[in-house]
Amino acid sequence: MGKYEFLASKIKDNIIADITDRRGFRQEWDNCDSEVQDAIENTWIEIIAKVLRQAEQKNIIRITDEN
Repeated sequence: MGKYEFLASKIKDNIIADITDRRGFRQEWDNCDSEVQDAIENTWIEIIAKVLRQAEQKNIIRITDEN
C-alpha cells in the first residue's frame, strides 16, 4: 500500500466513523450487504488517493513517508 492509499484509508475510516455515528445513516449502512460496503469503501479510497496524489503534484500539499 502506497502513501496515498495509506492516507486515503485513514481518511475513509474517519468518514465511516462519522457517518455511522449519525442516527438513521448507521442503520442504513448496517443494512447494506458487506460486499456493497467494501465496494463503496474501496471506491472512496481510490477517489481520496487520487485527490491526494493530484494535490501533491500541484504542490498544494506535501506528503512524506513519516508516520
